[in-house]
Amino acid sequence: LTSPQIQQLNAQVQGQERSLTTAKRKHWAPLVTANASLTDVLDTSGVGAAQNQETDSGTMGVNASIPLFSGGGDSANVSIERETLLAVRMQQRAVRNSIERQVRTQLLASEASYPSMKYAANAAEASRKNLDLVTDAYKRGAVSIIDLIDAQNSALSAEINAVNAVYDFMINYFNLERVVGR
Repeated sequence: LTSPQIQQLNAQVQGQERSLTTAKRKHWAPLVTANASLTDVLDTSGVGAAQNQETDSGTMGVNASIPLFSGGGDSANVSIERETLLAVRMQQRAVRNSIERQVRTQLLASEASYPSMKYAANAAEASRKNLDLVTDAYKRGAVSIIDLIDAQNSALSAEINAVNAVYDFMINYFNLERVVGR
């Protein structure tokens, strides 16, 4: 599935896995830091200035430390990270199941609304033919104006239903595409 929700949860699982790996490595991985500084005095002239003052100085250092004992904090952090990863994976499965259910629902809705377009078009055609017959009968005086108006309303409703059937199918189809992630 190319759903943005699934992609977001996949990234969240990967990040949580990295966080768990980092927490596990904290037990044995040394912490190494390096620092350096350089000081340059640009101008030492003026009243009261020493003539033979050092103008450049620098320091450099490297520090390494290995965690020997952390009082159980590292083990607790590993457990927390592991449980968080498990929770994210469970959420990922739940979202995947929800999306699959939505895909099936929208697929069935699209499948059900597709034939209704043909049925509505056939009903609109029959209603138009009925209107033609009633109009002809009205012109001959065989039916009343009420029958003509009923036939016109029926034809109009059938046309609207035919157009709505097309729109309903398109809405269902686009909902399916949205759920799939395309």
